[in-house]
Amino acid sequence: MKKYRYSHKSLKTIKNNQESYCSAKNITIDELYKIDKGEKGEYYIFKCINKIKDSHYKLVDLYVPFSNGTRVQIDLVLIHATGVYVIECKNVSGDVYGDNFTEYWYILYENSKTFKMYNPILQNSTHIDAIKYHFPYLDSSYFKSLIIVGKQSTKLDNIYLDSSLFKYDTHIFKRFNLYKKINCLLSHSPHILNREDMIKINNTLSDYTRVCPNIKSKHIDFINKNYNT
Repeated sequence: MKKYRYSHKSLKTIKNNQESYCSAKNITIDELYKIDKGEKGEYYIFKCINKIKDSHYKLVDLYVPFSNGTRVQIDLVLIHATGVYVIECKNVSGDVYGDNFTEYWYILYENSKTFKMYNPILQNSTHIDAIKYHFPYLDSSYFKSLIIVGKQSTKLDNIYLDSSLFKYDTHIFKRFNLYKKINCLLSHSPHILNREDMIKINNTLSDYTRVCPNIKSKHIDFINKNYNT
């Protein structure tokens, strides 16, 4: 097994990332070491967001309800002076094919096998709709949809999008160099939320990060029934 040598500063950063993520996700360090492939992608993105120096709030694994009681599961939310960033992680590799409105996107792997996933743009738009329901005084311009797809080797050349048709300001990134991309987005966006706004949004959404296992189980059953065909 390859051994790594970390400086004291690096070890401190690793420990801080682990503790912050575990606290946000309400899990133990032992449970962190057992997370699945999708959650590893989520954890990587969390670590990138954790580097942001500006004042911000971040929330992980939210189950946000609509008025009819159904819930959406949201990977990460970043609350910053420049808006509310709703992040959907897709930990896939290969060639990705899709567009704005096609219900499913397809991933072609090197072994020629294919996998379909529900269109993450439509999925994340629904996530923002759910959050927006709790903040009716915020119009669509306060929200940004970030789709983080796969690894450095993932090819996004076959995704055909018309940004004029997006319901929300939408950005699709690969995980590679993610921190610089998010930091650039933050630095080039105007400040539209004050400190009190950010605290209120964080406090409201925090209630949906620590839900009971029964709620999570019902959501998984709903997704399997309606989307994993």
